[in-house]
Amino acid sequence: MRIVFAGSPQAALPVLTYLEQSAHDLVAVLSRPDAPSGRGRKLAPSPVSTYAAQHDLMLYQPKTLKNNTEAAAFLRDLQPDLGVIVAYGAILPADILEIPQFGWINIHFSLLPRWRGAAPVQRALQAGDTQTGVTVFQLEPALDTGPIYATCSYPVPESATAGDVLLELAELSVKPLEQALSLIERGVAPEPQADTGVTYAPPLHPSEGEIDWSAPGDTIANHIRGFTPSPGAWTMWQESRMKLGVLESNPPVTMPIPPLEPGQIFTTRHEVWVGTGSAPVCLGTVAPAGKKPMPAEAWARGAHLDSSAKFTTSRPMGGQE
Repeated sequence: MRIVFAGSPQAALPVLTYLEQSAHDLVAVLSRPDAPSGRGRKLAPSPVSTYAAQHDLMLYQPKTLKNNTEAAAFLRDLQPDLGVIVAYGAILPADILEIPQFGWINIHFSLLPRWRGAAPVQRALQAGDTQTGVTVFQLEPALDTGPIYATCSYPVPESATAGDVLLELAELSVKPLEQALSLIERGVAPEPQADTGVTYAPPLHPSEGEIDWSAPGDTIANHIRGFTPSPGAWTMWQESRMKLGVLESNPPVTMPIPPLEPGQIFTTRHEVWVGTGSAPVCLGTVAPAGKKPMPAEAWARGAHLDSSAKFTTSRPMGGQE
């Protein structure tokens, strides 16, 4: 089949690599325009754009596809049989969806209909899901509602971050894609999505990364995993944001831990414990404002903490606004 691919981040590369090396005819690659990156905010291409340039693939980077007659004409001239999309980063309007003979299929990193939306992996980990996966479905104008061609399940490791799981799902996505392409070539229709069990995964905002120390320890651990590596989980320390890495899952308890209020810090020689709405949790790595990540115990030694040390919040927590 003549295939157009649309994607932008690193997670889209396994599918792009598969299509480029397959017997299908990859006629063009769509990706988001170059965007400011790094401290210097210099324009940098997306990982998909870089791959396309390195492999001499036709690359097209429109600012938008909505009401874009030039983009529509470009795609029509390609006469594609199918469009394949992985984390492109923009909505495909109805006129673009209709151009390929067999429409577009989307590789989505959840088991639909759970976690429709832009941040399915992050929201799954934040919610404490122990199972996720990949869904290949027919794209339609409504948000992630299209009928399903193939799925692949994935058990979430206990301490995995959203970044870890996303990379694993990206690699696993090739198999259900192969299944979907075979079904399309054989004229097999996809199965409608279930209308029960629907949840939504809106994009993550950096302000959401703040830790609510009055929440249970498990909730805090899941929150940190879901927000790692981006946009990051954080708490307030001495009126500045401190980023937190994944908590220690089975830390050694080298001495008795006293009762701790939410956010209260207790240090031993090798651990840093923080009070929560349930049992205390043990910090892994921390990154004080302007510094690189370091072991929590190293930060604690340098900070010369006393018994009154406590993480604060930037706003009322515990469900209050």
